[in-house]
Amino acid sequence: MGQHLAAFAALAAVLTASGLYGLLAYSVNSRLREFGVRAAIGEMPRELVSMVLREALLLTVPGLAAGAILSFSVTSFMRRLVYRLSPTDPLSIGRAAAFLIPVTILSGWLPARRAAAADPAAALRAE
Repeated sequence: MGQHLAAFAALAAVLTASGLYGLLAYSVNSRLREFGVRAAIGEMPRELVSMVLREALLLTVPGLAAGAILSFSVTSFMRRLVYRLSPTDPLSIGRAAAFLIPVTILSGWLPARRAAAADPAAALRAE
């Protein structure tokens, strides 16, 4: 039984990371000119990386809050699915949040690096 839960958790983490990566990659790609202009006026690459990762965390925190609220609202249904664990267990919710924060940072790292590598000259030449 534990192996199935671990596999389900791993699959959920991969789906979460890929969805967040896709969203951030699209966002960074559509804002490459902005990042290039920011680099042209002197913003450091680490500041651009920090900005993208901060935006990723700003997407994750409300999602975690919504997930916690949803878990409390469907308690009777969840009791049948989760064996020997309360769906309102604060330790489980805290562990899920503690796990998803690094997943968020890892999935946002590549788009953030792309934002930091934006070419200022190309941004200033573009229409």
